[in-house]
Amino acid sequence: MNHLDLKILFGVAAPTARGGINACEPPFIAALRSLGVECIEEQYLFDNDSSTSLFQRIKQVVKATRKLKRITEHQQIDLIHLNSSFEVRSILRDSFCVLFLGHSKKIFLKFHGSEPYILKNRNYMIRILARLLIKRCAAIGVLSSEEKKEFIALGVPETKIRIIKNSVVAPSVFEQTVRTEGTSRLLFVSRLVSTKGLDDAIRTLKILRGMEIHAHLDVLGDGESRSDAEDLAKELGVEDQVTFHGHVSESEVARFYTKVDLLFFPTKHAEGFPMVIFTALSYGLPIITTKIRAMADYLVDGSQAIFVSSNDPNDCAAKISSLLRNPTLMQQMSENAKKLAEHFYPERIASEYIDTYKELLGRDGD
Repeated sequence: MNHLDLKILFGVAAPTARGGINACEPPFIAALRSLGVECIEEQYLFDNDSSTSLFQRIKQVVKATRKLKRITEHQQIDLIHLNSSFEVRSILRDSFCVLFLGHSKKIFLKFHGSEPYILKNRNYMIRILARLLIKRCAAIGVLSSEEKKEFIALGVPETKIRIIKNSVVAPSVFEQTVRTEGTSRLLFVSRLVSTKGLDDAIRTLKILRGMEIHAHLDVLGDGESRSDAEDLAKELGVEDQVTFHGHVSESEVARFYTKVDLLFFPTKHAEGFPMVIFTALSYGLPIITTKIRAMADYLVDGSQAIFVSSNDPNDCAAKISSLLRNPTLMQQMSENAKKLAEHFYPERIASEYIDTYKELLGRDGD
């Protein structure tokens, strides 16, 4: 089959939506187009404004779903690719959408993060909708083998699940790292919620100080746990070692990648494929993180990353100290990181997705 025979309708995020979707999906879709796939983009996910009322959200969902439906009725679409996540609010939206779209088109539902245990939710209606959603889709895409195993353990047929990747854009320019003499710069990038490990990162600074390691943590992002983190830094006496930058633009985040020594992300969140990790790889940053989800699939301890235990600042401090005192290892990890990042460049994963689309459409031999 020629790639030009594929016409995919994408449900994408609003430009104002925060998170990894707007970092990985546009370059991926552009790569598909460069390979000859006809792609139509329609807004499906909206911004993160907490002031938006429930009624307004419902109106947005209904309007977006109706637009998707009209496109499928007036154009010859081969497959609908919806970007979403597997959590309660998304399940309510997605189940309405796929039921409204009917059975005329196959749907591939990509989860940018998932909580499979929802399939055992106490709420009977949520359980029913979650299973109906998966049944209705031709397949679901998850970002790690850990998620796939969890879904299978909860009764989802293995044939319904595909492990897929996010795309990472190669940096256009590598700048020389700029450091304060004698001080190591650590970077933490995330929506600030308690499960992302920011509290562990701040406690680690205190321990590093006791080990005579001078480190400064740049925190990029905002969220509900920011004030608690700021209070913790003051309580531990390390407020001078942490800078809370708040939410910054993608271009500003890129600038930070070029000016720090390593990425420190001791998350205990149910991550899928955290873009901060894989973007850091492309900049050649050594990574200190936990061995979960996509990190467990693609990173090798001692090669591109050093794995630490969650909820264990002492372990984090010991491993950061050891790494910072070994510049040869840091340089080797940097080179390894850039090599691994090439596997996630848009052109490469676009070809993998095409194979998945063709398989779902029964066109393997084309």
